[in-house]
Amino acid sequence: MLNPFSEDLSSATTETVDIPVWPGSVSARMKVDVAVSPHGQVLVLHDQPFPSYLEWIEFDAESGEMTFVTAGGKIQGLGLTIFAPMNRHVAKAHEVCTICIRNNEIRDMGLVPMTVRNKH
Repeated sequence: MLNPFSEDLSSATTETVDIPVWPGSVSARMKVDVAVSPHGQVLVLHDQPFPSYLEWIEFDAESGEMTFVTAGGKIQGLGLTIFAPMNRHVAKAHEVCTICIRNNEIRDMGLVPMTVRNKH
């Protein structure tokens, strides 16, 4: 057993951990934008496929940050801030329509559930 107070840590074994956060942001790897209606309909338009199947999207209404979560548990931030007053409309949504557009053609569409963390 490793003693954390021991000065000799050379005998400690190194364990590789699969960190669930993808480096960078969605906006750093593809063109992406968000469109929002006053009724809480949210579209995420992008030009590249996501690297893995999206299980859900999280939205933090206080910070305006959107995070994508895959079926494998990996997470990646959108990289764009949803500013007020748009974020109050996004906070009404329960799902997001993702639309992949390349060469002016819709290549893929999907409905992804969204959870919202509201201000307290």
